[in-house]
Amino acid sequence: MSNISRLTSLAAAGAAGGRTYEIAATSVVQATAPRTVNQLLSFEDGAIEYVDNFSPEIYNGRINFSPDGTFLAYSSSQGLWVYDTSTEFSATQAAFYNAQVRPPQGQAFSSNNLRLSYATQTAFSSIGQFRLMNFNGSNSLSRFADAELGQVQQGWCTAINPAGTRVAFGYAGNGFGAVGVTSWSSSMAFGTAYSPPQSVAVTDVKFKPSDDTKIGIMSSSTVTYQENFTILSRSGNNLARVGGYNYSGANTYSNSAFGSQFCWTPDGNHVVFIVNGTTLAILDVSNTASISLVGTFTNPVIQTTIRCIDISSDGKYVLLGLSDSTGQNTRAGIAVFDYNSNNTLSLNATYTELTQFYDAKFKPFTP
Repeated sequence: MSNISRLTSLAAAGAAGGRTYEIAATSVVQATAPRTVNQLLSFEDGAIEYVDNFSPEIYNGRINFSPDGTFLAYSSSQGLWVYDTSTEFSATQAAFYNAQVRPPQGQAFSSNNLRLSYATQTAFSSIGQFRLMNFNGSNSLSRFADAELGQVQQGWCTAINPAGTRVAFGYAGNGFGAVGVTSWSSSMAFGTAYSPPQSVAVTDVKFKPSDDTKIGIMSSSTVTYQENFTILSRSGNNLARVGGYNYSGANTYSNSAFGSQFCWTPDGNHVVFIVNGTTLAILDVSNTASISLVGTFTNPVIQTTIRCIDISSDGKYVLLGLSDSTGQNTRAGIAVFDYNSNNTLSLNATYTELTQFYDAKFKPFTP
């Protein structure tokens, strides 16, 4: 049975006795055959199971699903691939290859799946740090526009609003971090950017669910007293700070910037973000002028570092990607936690068949 057919069967079976959640995960080192570095997994209460492989590429791949879950983007040092999740993964895909593009640090879809953006790690004379791509939903993925901003050393992350009209990019400049917004146009004209004080990089950016005039960002700093999470107000392409929170003792720069991530809850009232690779902080952001810490959670999977985070479309589960902090690569993998109504987390299931874990995402669905 094909990988997608198996996922479909699992989902149908889960519908009777509880939803089956689909997960895509990438790692660096080959797992035990026949599993490859990039795996499709299924999660039901208490268990995460291997389903199949989705790509043979072994290039530190970052992944992101389209908002409706129809497509999966996979980017690496070798380029960008888009897989159709409704059929065989290998049957419908688009590959954009450019050897000059260093590992794209993040990518995002518009809600109609036809627009894709990504940020690049290193700029070359012919390649901007930020790129817009057109995708026709079949086998065509083409470059639409590039932007290269002065003093930007590398792009870290990107997000597209649901309408596909605004694109946000977080980046590291020459000694500073910043986020900017551009319209979807060939000129890619940026408005007023925002640079968090004493930051060295903006490592994650996401539009608030159901309100694209608000943008959340995570930033890395060389000091511990600057806020980790910030909410910005967007007027056109211009950004201004409206609220933020500093988790005491957090120094996101001491951890991999890839591990400095956050997620909105589906209702947009809470944010969960990674602190120093060891802890999750849960914020109430329903009042942006008075953001408060309502929960903390220490990673219970010993000798692992939290590398990435995602929340299921119904808000019931938090997915953590874990890398082995011992250097032995024996504990890498993912863990799923119940997100309880009192803003606490409870370990539900773990999966350790991912050596040198890299990235993981829940497949979106309509609750």
